[in-house]
Amino acid sequence: MKQERNLPAVLVPDATNRAALTAIRSLGSRGCPVTAGAPSRASLGVASRYAADFFPHPPPALDPAGFAEAVAGKLKQTGIGVVIPAADVPASALLQHRRLLPGETRLVLPPEKALERAHDKIGLMELAVSVGVPVPRGFTARGDFRSDPAARDLAYPLVLKPRVSRYYNVRGWSNASVRIADNEDRAEDYLKNCPEYQELDYLVQEKVPGEGRGVFLLARNGELQAVFAHRRIREKPPSGGVSTLCE
Repeated sequence: MKQERNLPAVLVPDATNRAALTAIRSLGSRGCPVTAGAPSRASLGVASRYAADFFPHPPPALDPAGFAEAVAGKLKQTGIGVVIPAADVPASALLQHRRLLPGETRLVLPPEKALERAHDKIGLMELAVSVGVPVPRGFTARGDFRSDPAARDLAYPLVLKPRVSRYYNVRGWSNASVRIADNEDRAEDYLKNCPEYQELDYLVQEKVPGEGRGVFLLARNGELQAVFAHRRIREKPPSGGVSTLCE
């Protein structure tokens, strides 16, 4: 394999998801030595032929400090100086315990405040409105949104979006999924059985019909470096979610 240039060795921890696999493939195919970390060797990114090495670590969702300590130990053992966490939970764990990593480590992440802002769906909606980007009609709620006077202006189906997709509480890391309530019975079921609607602020929005599009931007110091977009052909769940087939 011909190396494009003198690329550094990189560690990709928690290589259990598609984003981590993509990063490993992209770096490895260009001749960059990649070490993949995961709680188990039977993980998506670890199975890639471009993962030159593997090291086990605790799940970052269950043991953030232990995860960061394991990453730090591998960095000290190998001399690797670049870490690319490819998901929000390992990124949060490493930012929270940054002091455990060797001082010269390059953690390939935006500033912590920028990352928090990007994960905040309510904050992003407010930012979009402030710069004139159209957004679905809706309001912010916590608990039972049906008692809010603003709910009278919206009709089912409604989209319920927790402020963040994953959040930390006394139970550890919990998922907070976007859900579509086709009617009041479905809304009541979500409000009763999904704790995130009691523990987090969330958006209540009208459902806008149409196909899903994804737009991805890479910026450096506010300057666009690359732009990519896709059209979702199939989604999981079919009512709206991540793409399983896209163009």
